[in-house]
Amino acid sequence: MRRVVWLVSVVAACGEDVGSGPNVPILTAPSAFKDAQCEHLVRCGEFPDKTTCARYAFVSNLDLEPTPQIVAAVLAGKIAYSGASFAACVAAIASATCDRTDQDSRGVPAACNQVFRGAVTGGGACAIDAECISDVCNLACGSASTCCTGTCLGSTPPAPTPLAPIGASCATKGCVDGSFCSSIDQLCTALRTANMPCSSASQCAYGLSCFGSMMLTCQPLPALGQPCPNGLCRDEGQHCKLPATGGTAVCTADGLPGADCGFNTDCSPYYRCDTTMKCAQLPALGESCSGTGACANSESVFCDSGTVLCTARQPAGATCTSSQQCASNACSPATNTCVMPESCI
Repeated sequence: MRRVVWLVSVVAACGEDVGSGPNVPILTAPSAFKDAQCEHLVRCGEFPDKTTCARYAFVSNLDLEPTPQIVAAVLAGKIAYSGASFAACVAAIASATCDRTDQDSRGVPAACNQVFRGAVTGGGACAIDAECISDVCNLACGSASTCCTGTCLGSTPPAPTPLAPIGASCATKGCVDGSFCSSIDQLCTALRTANMPCSSASQCAYGLSCFGSMMLTCQPLPALGQPCPNGLCRDEGQHCKLPATGGTAVCTADGLPGADCGFNTDCSPYYRCDTTMKCAQLPALGESCSGTGACANSESVFCDSGTVLCTARQPAGATCTSSQQCASNACSPATNTCVMPESCI
């Protein structure tokens, strides 16, 4: 995943810009990020609607969601935030195609790299690197895992990491867009076109993936309704399935509640195939989660590995052994209790 770089812009009070276009306030940024993810998942057929999706906790492949620490730092004026860039970022996430082989699926939307920048000059107090213009916070405790403060080292923004062009060495840097770093000679190599040999999808041109029975080559993946002899389908929300009448396996839409199924893999990853051979909601509060390892409404419920029952996440102060047991998603290892996420300012 590409590192998020800091935006260099003029900002207003509390580290937030006030552009005239679409603008996401920092306090609503976390919910806007999830709403964008849900819009994408609904369009790709993984959920029936955004309301249902919003009740689920899931990990994005884009590590961009503003944490409580980041939000607190923005409100304190220690991190400059562009609500306009974040609006463009979540819009790009929401509208991204379902095609797993296109360019969207291999990188971070450009606007997402322009959301935050450190605002504290050298010598100023900091708790995390992101608060510093230099992106370096020298913590007094020497550990970012402990809530303590330190000072920013320097007032010069870090220079963008240069990318190596095609044909240049990538031993110490990444490659420009449209290329990959070859493990054979450590040189940036142009993405391979159709029918060229490959060892991973990242080596193939956009629109292609890497697969094959005898030899792996870059090939387009089948779309909905097309034969999928290698068991792969191009789009999110689809799987390769053999028709009930037999014959050739074809790419089929993931099942939502009520759809016929024979296996859990016939259903959306957020649902299961129940005993009536229909896609159904994951186990609810109090029900067994044996065989699924997950529960419905996972924002408020988790699968307890001890009881193998769907159990309510606990409030702050309750006893815990892991963060998934807590409504705050934070369990203090020092006290074994659920705590609110710590924000060091």
